[in-house]
Amino acid sequence: MNLLFVDLDDTLLKSDPNLVHIRKKVNDGDWEELSTEDFAKDKMKGKPGVEYDLSDFFDEEKMYDSIITATPIIENLKTMDRYVSKGFKVAFLTARATEDAIRRAIKQWLKVRDELGNLKDIGGYFSDDFSAAVNDAKYSKVFGGLKDFERKAEVIKKAASQCERVVFMDDDANNLKSVRGLGLKNVKVIEAK
Repeated sequence: MNLLFVDLDDTLLKSDPNLVHIRKKVNDGDWEELSTEDFAKDKMKGKPGVEYDLSDFFDEEKMYDSIITATPIIENLKTMDRYVSKGFKVAFLTARATEDAIRRAIKQWLKVRDELGNLKDIGGYFSDDFSAAVNDAKYSKVFGGLKDFERKAEVIKKAASQCERVVFMDDDANNLKSVRGLGLKNVKVIEAK
């Protein structure tokens, strides 16, 4: 099987910033609100004294709504369509939690274009088996204290051992670097536009 992993936020979709909030505090300073885009590009991630409140990412209703009401990022969806037309299955790989809510929303929201340019439900092009929301509670023992980018790399590594070809599309530099660092010959990394 050939598999295309797609990140969600700022790769496939732009969610309404009023639905999901990420809060950041540096040392003992005040909490600051970040958009998902700001969070993805935040160069302070992983640094000492930096704390994030990601509680909105554990709210199933907010996660579902943030996908269903999202604006698609057309350029990256076109890339997805090209891989689907080559026989790739699509799996999401996100740092969000609430995997079941995300799965339901993606199956409802995500469409692919067929060879005639018609939009179709993701349906049979979607891979339930490989999709992952790496901060879902079910992964807490599997990933332990790993950072999000390390968690994503572990998912890719496992998929690469079971698939002929794996492509990973994401907007976050840390995620891209971590997966490239695996050095797997059957894994291709694409920076989202």
